[in-house]
Parts: sequence; C-alpha cells; structure tokens
Amino acid sequence: MAERPAVAVAGVGPVGMVAALALAEGGVPLVVFEKGPELPTESRASTFHPPTLEILDQLGVADELLGTGLQAPVFQQRDRRDGVLADLDLTILAGETAFPFRLQSEQVNLTRIVMRRLAAMAHVDIRFSSPVERVETGHDHVLVHLEGRSKPERFAWLVAAEGTRSPSRSSLGIAFEGMTYPERFLVVSSEHDWRETFPDLAYVSYIADPSEWMVLLRTPRHWRALFPVPAEETDEEALAPDRVQQRLQGVSPRPEPYPVIHTTIYNVHQRVAATFRRGRVLLAGDAAHINNPLGGMGMNSGIHDAWAAARAVQAALDGADPDACAASYAEIRRSAALDYVQIETHGNFTALSETDDEARRRRASDLARLVGDPDALQAHLRRTSMLASARRTSAQLEAALAGRARPTPSSKLCRALAAGPVVAAATARSVAAGGQPCVYLGDDSDGHRQLAVVDAGRRWSADPTAAVRAAEQAGAAAVILSDIVARGDGAGAWVVPEENVAAWLATALRSRTSVLVVARSTAGNPREARRRCRLFAQWGADLVMADAVRDGDALALLRRDVPAVKVAAWSRSGVAGGPGGGLAGADLLIDAGGGAGPVEADAKQREADSKQREVAQ
Repeated sequence: MAERPAVAVAGVGPVGMVAALALAEGGVPLVVFEKGPELPTESRASTFHPPTLEILDQLGVADELLGTGLQAPVFQQRDRRDGVLADLDLTILAGETAFPFRLQSEQVNLTRIVMRRLAAMAHVDIRFSSPVERVETGHDHVLVHLEGRSKPERFAWLVAAEGTRSPSRSSLGIAFEGMTYPERFLVVSSEHDWRETFPDLAYVSYIADPSEWMVLLRTPRHWRALFPVPAEETDEEALAPDRVQQRLQGVSPRPEPYPVIHTTIYNVHQRVAATFRRGRVLLAGDAAHINNPLGGMGMNSGIHDAWAAARAVQAALDGADPDACAASYAEIRRSAALDYVQIETHGNFTALSETDDEARRRRASDLARLVGDPDALQAHLRRTSMLASARRTSAQLEAALAGRARPTPSSKLCRALAAGPVVAAATARSVAAGGQPCVYLGDDSDGHRQLAVVDAGRRWSADPTAAVRAAEQAGAAAVILSDIVARGDGAGAWVVPEENVAAWLATALRSRTSVLVVARSTAGNPREARRRCRLFAQWGADLVMADAVRDGDALALLRRDVPAVKVAAWSRSGVAGGPGGGLAGADLLIDAGGGAGPVEADAKQREADSKQREVAQ
C-alpha cells in the first residue's frame, strides 16, 4: 500500500497528546510540534470524567493513568453556611460505564504516559522548541510555518491544540467569540488535609456562598482551594501571603497558618471559536473553546475534541470526502461546546455565586429532591459527568463519517468505469499482482483497466474478516459477497442460507475500513434476484448486484426495489474475463443511480480535452 500522507499536531498538552496517539495508533505518519523545550509540568486540570476515561481506555492508557490518581465516586454540592446539600454518587452509572467515578490526577500524568508511547513509535516525530508561527491552508494540504524557519512544512492535515492563544487560529483569522468574567480565579494548593477540618468532605466539593463561594478538591499530592477574586482586588493583593491566609482562615479558623505550596491566579473566559476548522486545519481544546473550570469540563471536552478530530482525519485518509469530514467534526464539536459545555459551566458559576436567598433555598430544595429520585439523579449524573453529551456527539460523528465515507457508495467503481472497461480480479493475490496500490491496478492482456475487486464469496469461512482485510491490504476498492459458494470437492456449488449471508454482511461491514461491501445474488430468476437484493440492502450492503439483471429495464426495476442502495449488474457493457463476466458499464450504472457525479465530472473533462485537441489541430 502507498504510504499515508503525514499529519501534524500542534501542542503537547493532554488534547494534543490524545489526538497524536489516536492518529499514531491508526498508523498515520505524524509530526508533533511543541513551542516549549519539554512537556509542560505546571499543575493545571486534574479531573478526568467517565467518558474521557473510556476514550483513554480505547487508546490503552487508562490503566496506567488510574494508577496515578484517586478515584472520586462521590462529589458534593455544599453551602458554606449549611454544609452538605447533596452527595452525588456516580456509582449509580455503573451499568453504563466501566468508570463510574471521577479520576483525580494531574494532567501531566497523562501527557507523560502518552509521550512514552509516542516516543516508541518510528512513524512519530516529536519536535520540541518548535513554535508554530502561522499556518496556511491549501486545497489538499496545510503549510505550517515555524518561528525562525525560512520555509514552511507541508502536511495533509493539522490538528491545532496549542491552547488559548493558538497561533493557528489567529493566523487563519478565526474569531474567538465570548466574554471574560470580571472575577479572576485564585487557586491555592496546600498539604493541609481538609477532611480533618470537614470529616464529611468529598474529594470534589462545590461550596456555594453569596459572599465568597469556593471549590475544594483533592489531588494525589495535595488539596486545591479555588476562590473568586473580585475585579477591584489586584493580582498582587490576592497573591500576598497574608491575603491568602485570610481566605483560608475564613474557611475554618485555626491558630497556625495553613501550609501553602503553590498559588496562581488567572482570568476566566467563556469563548468559542467562530468555526472549528478552516480547510484542513482542525481546532481542538482551548484553541477552539474555553470555559470556567467549574465542573471540570475544559480538559475533558478538549480530549473529546481530540478523539473526534482524529476520527475525522482517519476517515478522510481512508477515502472519505475530506471537506465533509472536517465539516462534520467542526459542526458537531462546536455544537457540543456551545450547547453543553458553555451552558453547564456558566450555570455552575451562577449557582455557586447566587446572592438571592429565595433562589438559594430553592436550589437546596431541588438538590434534596434530586437525591431522593433515582431516575432524576441518574439523568442528572449522565449530564454532569459528560456521559450524555459524549455519547450523543460520538454517535453523531460516527453516523456523519459513515455517510461521508461513501457519499455515493459506488463512486470508486464509477470513477473506474468512466476511464474505460474494467475486469474484476478474483482473489486478493491477483489484485496485488497488479503492482499499484490504488483503484486501478494496471492493464490486463486485452488492454482493459483492471479494477481491484475481490470476490470473497467464493472462499467463505464462518468469518469473512480475514478476506476483507486481505482485500484492503491488496488495495481493493470492494469485496463481493455472493449467495452461492463453490464446494471444496469440486462437486458444484451450494446456495448460502439467507441468515448466513446476513451474518457475513454484518461482519464484513464491521471489519472493513475503506472497501465497499457488495452483495451479489446469483439467482437465475430476476424476480428472486430482486427479492434477495432487497434483503441485502436491508442488511446494509453498499452496493447490490444480480446475475439475472442483464439489461436496462431489469436494472431499473432493481433500482426501484432498493432506492437507498446503489445497484450494479453483470452486462454486455462489461468485459468478460472476471468472475462471471464484466462489471456494468458506466452508462448502466449511471442510469441505476450509481454515483453519476464522479462519472459526469470525468465525462465533462474528457469532452473538454477533446475540444481542446480539436482546436489545437
């Protein structure tokens, strides 16, 4: 097979690292750019939600990450005056996920684990001290300009995950729309065990108060306390040791100072990029959207972006429409940011900082009712754990990419047919013998273009997975599943039971990555052939064929019976020499609705070329 084009990832935070690993595991040649000299080690995000752990589990790094953190099956809503309002127990989701808890582990633990994996892969090139300065998009490529370099580097795709100040986003002129809170957030890390102060404290606790709300959360190394800093208080005043102690003593007074090991203050935004893609540049994580940290959704939604971006790029590299893949990613993930993450996180801020006493009482009452209603609690936890959003957007993306992967299921065949007559190769070996890893595999002895089609139906075992994979490795455009199989003893053939064909189709569709799955009926009676083709279409075949359909009228009837699936046929338009004859000519396939677009475009080009030759003569 031809080498896949290289893809670039910018940024080695958790978002960039997950995107890189997802692509690298798919065999994509990869270059990862990072502006710093090494992995960032500062303490940032530290909460991993269940669907994020599911993604990391698929990438094979969840177990190692679990060993670095603390499992928090319960998180709390509290009030500084009234104490615990609700213990929210994620174990109620145990039937829906293998990870019914939050994992408290600093993000650097994940990036270190992934970096070790990537460093061992020969097709991954990680370049530190390589800041992206700007990017340019072309029709089928991205040019990445690095600071201090005279020439750009060319890639098939770029996943831009450089963070809030993304030079990729800025250089493409993509607006970063939203607002900045007047408050800043102060994070104080301390080795003091807040459970000694509040024995009923959960590892993650959101504490409401009309004057100064706060968050307390545990990491493996220390506790973090987060406080809002009003606009009139300067950074210097907020970070002063005496002021930090004043805030901590306000939580629970004690004679001695609290031990403080780190403090940081930062501005907080709610912003979403005007688009998550421009050409073949996909924005992910903080480069695409930022939000307040209440609910722990920033890094998690960024990792969900990374996974989705990798899926979209993989689909495009496997033959899907690149523009459609990018558009699907951008639309689905931007909607998740706008309609879920932004709303949830700002709602958390509003609830914690509420000053109206009546509204505060209503919230406390609502939380008490929620805990007493298992169904409502389960729905609430699906939402706040990000499971509902992640499952919904993942299904949306998979459905979109499946559609994009074959906008007209017979488009590869149509392009081949438009170039002239074709013959079908009977085995993966004969496909590979053509010498070129593409749809057209050289010329046969009669001068006809040879199409990479494998009739796997002649060699079925109980599981067609091996035949499908062999076909893809050989460069096949399609595999054909026949409902008749030759007997091994040479004594004729036997008709495959319909339930077996259904099972084979399901397995082939599940195991393929790029080939079309064609179902072929060998029934001699046209009416029976059409009945079987209707079943094939119901079972998910990309393309149906019928030996008994040999003219335009019969083909039109078949097309009427299976309007949602493209149709081909053995016919006089084809060329003898393949298994059972040639594939349908372009004219019949177009008449049947089999992807006229590519053929039409090729025909127009041939016509234009012909006219140009006439003018030249």
